Amino acid sequence: MVVRNSAAPPTPWSKDLAEPKIHESAYVHSFANLIGDVTVGENVLVSPGTSIRADEGAPFYIGASTNIQDGVVIHGLDRGRVAGQNGENYSVWIGDRSCIAHMALVHGPAFIGDDCFIGFRSTIFNAKVGNGCIVMMHALVQGVEIPPGKYVPSGAVITNQQQVEQLSDVTSADRQFIQQVVDANGLCGTDSQAVQDNSQFSSTEQYPVEQSSSFSQSNNVTRANQSVEKMSLNGDIQGQVRGLVTQGCTFTAEHANKRRFKTKSWLSAGFVEGRSADQILSNLSGVMAEYAGEYVQLIAVDPNTRKRAAEIIVQRPGDQAPTSGGSFSAAASASTPSVGTVQAVDGDISTQIRALASQGCSFTAEHANKRRFKTKSWLSAGFVEGHGAEQVISNINSIAAQFPNEYVQLIAVDPNSKRRAAEIIVQRPGQTAQISASGGSVSGSRTTRSSGVTVTGGDVQTQVRSLAAQGCSFTAEHANKRRFKTKSWL
Repeated sequence: MVVRNSAAPPTPWSKDLAEPKIHESAYVHSFANLIGDVTVGENVLVSPGTSIRADEGAPFYIGASTNIQDGVVIHGLDRGRVAGQNGENYSVWIGDRSCIAHMALVHGPAFIGDDCFIGFRSTIFNAKVGNGCIVMMHALVQGVEIPPGKYVPSGAVITNQQQVEQLSDVTSADRQFIQQVVDANGLCGTDSQAVQDNSQFSSTEQYPVEQSSSFSQSNNVTRANQSVEKMSLNGDIQGQVRGLVTQGCTFTAEHANKRRFKTKSWLSAGFVEGRSADQILSNLSGVMAEYAGEYVQLIAVDPNTRKRAAEIIVQRPGDQAPTSGGSFSAAASASTPSVGTVQAVDGDISTQIRALASQGCSFTAEHANKRRFKTKSWLSAGFVEGHGAEQVISNINSIAAQFPNEYVQLIAVDPNSKRRAAEIIVQRPGQTAQISASGGSVSGSRTTRSSGVTVTGGDVQTQVRSLAAQGCSFTAEHANKRRFKTKSWL
């Protein structure tokens, strides 16, 4: 293998540009191209097929012990600069001890801090990635600033700060996996001391993690393979769920014994509630515990098409749920999980109802005893009336009071597709608490459902004015109590 410490030969478009400044300890493969004002720090690895081209936007900076893997492209726009950690302006700044993985694209203006990992085929453009962040595979980060120590899951599209706020923190397991990836890549250049030095992808004191033991050359490959296997059963599922959550997907679960699995006759395990990936993974753990010894499948539903976006088998007969830090875990026993384990907290349900109501969804309710719940034979509890989230919450509480010691499920129906947008279990046998309309405390009292719903005049006026402003036309219907129950409006 030919190794050089100089820039690529001059080309017609680069002969007038500044020459790259490459530290003598850096390892630059002969098939890599460096053009223009690029500063390469000590012990940097630049792998074959890499293009670092500062001919339009410049300058570039690559910090010490950073690992630039095969096929990476680093380029920049002629306008737009970021402030480097040395106080000067750059088109692209990559800090110390970071890893830019195979086929990734870093396009300036872009800032990548120290101890970062940018996954395979991911793109960083017009963005700042803070110290200690991990961006997994096939992700897009554009036009945002990501705080230090955040985890961007595979396939995620992060283009606004609201999505950034939903990102979870990097865990110890995440960093150990990245350590293995970097160490395995370092085997490509074991004949170079620079590469060996560069393979140490360590965390700063600002981001403490559990450090894996030192790797000898004889067991590097074995331990890296073990890490990949562990990630596929644990962290990879987390990454997929995080990515789907950022896309706004809702989640349901299915279960099947071995016979049903062979015939693809899955049974519904209900809606997996949660506003964040951590809540969804926690509630999924309860589902897995409830159906221990069976196959369990997590289904993500695209909010726009109402079709399945992903199907992930998270448990198989004989599997033990992952229990490492930052991973979802299931109870060791197969007993029925408590309400606090499977069901979202009261404020979470209240928030979901408010969000669904704001989308114009209508609501119905179903109830079932324990036997019917196991067979998914729900009975209708009627239409949940209300012109706002508070009224819907009040009336679902009243319905729950009519069916004590039973399961009660609230169903949101999309007004456009006329299909179920969400299924939320609001009561389970033995539960006495009710949903608080304020999303805060929970009241233990029960009330009787009233025969009618009182709507303030201002609320009706506001809705009518809003609809009229949109150009809507209006009709009216009426029904007595019997017709109302059968939805036979006149």
